[in-house]
Amino acid sequence: MKYNSFFGLGLLLATTTISGSAYAEGTWSGFYVGASGAYTSLEANTSDTGYQPSDPTVDGILLGIRSGYNLQMDSIVLGLESNTALSTADGSGFWNPPSGYPFEIEMNYLTTIRGRAGMALGENDSTLLFVAGGLAMAEFDRTQSGINSSRTHFGLSVGGGVEHMLTDRVSIKAEANYVALEKKEYSPGEFVKFDGFTAGLALGFHF
Repeated sequence: MKYNSFFGLGLLLATTTISGSAYAEGTWSGFYVGASGAYTSLEANTSDTGYQPSDPTVDGILLGIRSGYNLQMDSIVLGLESNTALSTADGSGFWNPPSGYPFEIEMNYLTTIRGRAGMALGENDSTLLFVAGGLAMAEFDRTQSGINSSRTHFGLSVGGGVEHMLTDRVSIKAEANYVALEKKEYSPGEFVKFDGFTAGLALGFHF
């Protein structure tokens, strides 16, 4: 799928950077801020007692900012990170598919607040392999026949990746995550939940 290719490209870039960059001495401990870009693909799983809506895929680009704090103890790194991204992701489907009642779904933003745990490797501990998990929140708009319904979904995000210090102040990260969002009612009897993947890259500036 497309997000696998995106994540593979990210890992290749990160690996190339690891082999070719110089790193000043330092640790992962401290605060950081940065920017992120990712591809997302979520399936809208619809349940309805009257009609038979299709389950469209909502996919597109996420562009956001992130911030967090790391604490390094020997080679173990623990941290907390938040990320808020605006979204271009959208999709379309039908009630009584494949002929009638088309509708559109757009994701406006995705926010995550997650803990991280990882192991620092390599010269000067400059490469971090990590797993992450925590809360997710996203807002969606559903439009049919000119009528718009907006809902905020809460859920979970889990995943992992690799991060490398380009210098003692700048890092690059590649990661992939699974996102599962709760069911919400958009119209009487119509409930929608979302789940799928995100994969992307991020830059971090450390203090």
